[in-house]
Amino acid sequence: VVSTAMGVVMGGLSGYYGGRLDNLIQRLIELLRSFPTIPLWLALSMILPPHWPSHWVYFGVVTVLSLIGWTGLARVVRGQYLALREKEFVLAARALGASDGAIIFRHILPNIASYLIVSATLALPGMILGESTMSFLGLGIKEPMTSWGLLLRDAQSLQALQLYPWLLTPGLFIVAAVLAFNFVGDAIRDAFDPYAIQ
Repeated sequence: VVSTAMGVVMGGLSGYYGGRLDNLIQRLIELLRSFPTIPLWLALSMILPPHWPSHWVYFGVVTVLSLIGWTGLARVVRGQYLALREKEFVLAARALGASDGAIIFRHILPNIASYLIVSATLALPGMILGESTMSFLGLGIKEPMTSWGLLLRDAQSLQALQLYPWLLTPGLFIVAAVLAFNFVGDAIRDAFDPYAIQ
């Protein structure tokens, strides 16, 4: 939700207003996307104090993933706004004296709502993989809370896997959850796409 909201706001501002604001936001996106993901997660997760309780660490991990995960959506939303801001219904609303906020939220945003729903559904697997990776590396959720990545930490050694092969079970749940969200996202996209083959 946080990364989708950030992507919509930043991409909408960039695409609707253009100019210097567009250049500034696009350079920020390029800067964030130029860093490799896992080292950036490691650096940002080191900001979290080690003495925090588990639920604070969880919200910290969510915040870290959200601060990185909005850039791709912002780029696509920018393109949608660039295409829609010159359409007749937007020009008519502007000619009738509608404010920028009304045009952005009441005219353009509803026209890309179906894409945003699909994008949010398809972003969930990335967040699941990101949280599992951080917890697996010991930088995410800590005991007594648990997550699939934290449970997979017990399966790091080959000897443990030979003696206890069921330690890989959380990995199967990660795969199943990621595939399920991808299938749901594809189904929603096909349902919203008017040109989809029936």
